[in-house]
Amino acid sequence: MPKVNIRRIGRQYHLAWRVRAGTKPDGSPLYRQRSQSASFDLKTAQMLQAQKQIDFDRGQGGLPRAHNMTWSECCARYMSKKADEGMERTDVAANALKDFNSRLTLYSIQEFNPRVINRYAQLLAAAGRKPNGIKRYISVLVNLGAFILREGIMDHNPAAGREHIRGASKPKIKHLNDAEISVFLSRAWDKYLRFGILGLYTGFRPGEILMTGYSDIDFGRGVIRVAEKPRHDWHPKTYEQRTVAIAPELMTHIREWKKTAKHDLVICNDNGSPIQSGSMGSMFRRFLKPVLGIPHLIPYIFRHTFAAKYLYENPESIYELSKILGHRSVKTTQTYYEHLATGYAGRGMNKVSYGPGNPL
Repeated sequence: MPKVNIRRIGRQYHLAWRVRAGTKPDGSPLYRQRSQSASFDLKTAQMLQAQKQIDFDRGQGGLPRAHNMTWSECCARYMSKKADEGMERTDVAANALKDFNSRLTLYSIQEFNPRVINRYAQLLAAAGRKPNGIKRYISVLVNLGAFILREGIMDHNPAAGREHIRGASKPKIKHLNDAEISVFLSRAWDKYLRFGILGLYTGFRPGEILMTGYSDIDFGRGVIRVAEKPRHDWHPKTYEQRTVAIAPELMTHIREWKKTAKHDLVICNDNGSPIQSGSMGSMFRRFLKPVLGIPHLIPYIFRHTFAAKYLYENPESIYELSKILGHRSVKTTQTYYEHLATGYAGRGMNKVSYGPGNPL
């Protein structure tokens, strides 16, 4: 049974507890940290703590569970969460759920499972939808399943185990060329510039960049570590920790940033809290794209640019690139980036001062 604790953040008290959210790849249980604001008064917070503990003991826990949440309530909560976090492509998610509800009728969240998703894919195919269009709508349901698990509504991902869409084309990876890199480095500012520099030097995912702290950097050895952050309820995508060597130029940047840093995270909000990946994507779309004039500028493009330059300079090193990027299988790296080693990345991709890191 979860134990409810009291934490003080600033002047306010919060209730915090852990919930079982699934299983890690190694079979060990995966827990998520949950919290809610309580009160500025300690006695009031203690009363709320006692009531929350009673709710858990009765099996309620104050969380919406699968047995008492309808499908429509779950969809509404998911869309509200996307809107609050400023996540991209909210219109696609809304259209996908509207289309899903027009073809299939679900009453309870318990009816949502892989068989329903596979049935929906069959209905779309029968209606003449192309594989890429089907895949786009199915991905919304997959993200919804991850949301259900992440929010503790169910103790497993109800979308896990679906069939993959056959006939969908491979993703077209876009990256920055030298001219676009120069424009970005000369005109970007503040957190956006730091984000881009870290991505271009390390090839980290956006979430990994935003969770990089000065405590993760070994200035003596010149390496940076990607590791789980229980304090922020965050873990790497594949749960695998890795250490990557970084170029001296990036180390120079980091040393300068650290001189004026007030918090451990290299990129964070003013109060030191981490910036969500969806929020960073929204800020790129609203503030950075109009200024720089780069139409395909998204947070992930720095990771793609790193991979493109690495393979252009080291065409036979796709296995090493897979380790640097943190892919669980080299097949993933081949699917997304192998075609970049054939010369496509070479057009407008001269060697520049920053070089790729090497796995240790």
